[in-house]
Amino acid sequence: MSAITEQNNLGDLLKYEAPNRYSRDVATIAAGQNLPLGTVLGRNASDGKHYAIDPAATDGTESAIGVLANAIDATNADRSDAILIARHAIVAKTALVWPIALTGAQRISYEQQLAERGVLVRESATLGGNLANGSPIGDSMPLLIALGGELVLESGKGMRRLSVDSFYTGYRQSRLEKGEVIRSVSIPLHAHSFFRALKLSKRQDDDISIACLAIGISLENNHVKDVRIGVGGMAATPARAVQTEAVLKGKPWSQATINEACGILEAEFSPISDMRGSADYRKKAIAGLLQRFWLESQEQAEVA
Repeated sequence: MSAITEQNNLGDLLKYEAPNRYSRDVATIAAGQNLPLGTVLGRNASDGKHYAIDPAATDGTESAIGVLANAIDATNADRSDAILIARHAIVAKTALVWPIALTGAQRISYEQQLAERGVLVRESATLGGNLANGSPIGDSMPLLIALGGELVLESGKGMRRLSVDSFYTGYRQSRLEKGEVIRSVSIPLHAHSFFRALKLSKRQDDDISIACLAIGISLENNHVKDVRIGVGGMAATPARAVQTEAVLKGKPWSQATINEACGILEAEFSPISDMRGSADYRKKAIAGLLQRFWLESQEQAEVA
């Protein structure tokens, strides 16, 4: 039985680009080439046309300057309708097309050349990988903690369930046993009055957290009936802010309550100081994110 293989599309290749097509250039592909989407391109210095990179060349096409975003058949003539991903973008490593004889070292060098132009090459990531990695500044864990997420772990012995907030035992350490994998993640249904996941980082895109706060609250008669808070960047592991939750529960949803909770949240964790921010800065930042949540909840209430 014959099989049909689906070709990569732009969504397979391009994982992020800047607004207003800033990442893109129009390029001319020189005649004599039939290039698929994802081809890494160089530019001939003499004629300005684009070719698949050639590490043996000396005319400029030995240097990577971008990635082809549409398939171009220029077998019989130059094509001037090629789209080049040239800057401020993220592309999937698995969707790139390289010369057949390219060595691993050459590929790494070309990826670095692309990175220098702002085109970052990334491996495909998974939620399970992010969770198993256990970084204290991973983005998904505070969110799942606030949502009451559970992990389904499986091995040859069978399956078991653990809450995300009880999964981590230390810096990049977890209760995942030898031979176990994360099979799935389950999230219970909630009727939150308000929910937000807020992250502070030095760059808007493609950066890790200085501090991260995820919080969901349920209100009844403008009092906090239930609340769950997950934080990142505040301890050796992603963590649940149980002391802050306890202060909020049963209290009026007011500025005074938030002010009290911010003081508890600052004192609840002992973050480290590093190149992204001091411990004191992180404490102030996480409290600031809680204040932001309060303000956004008031704006949402006014709209409703």
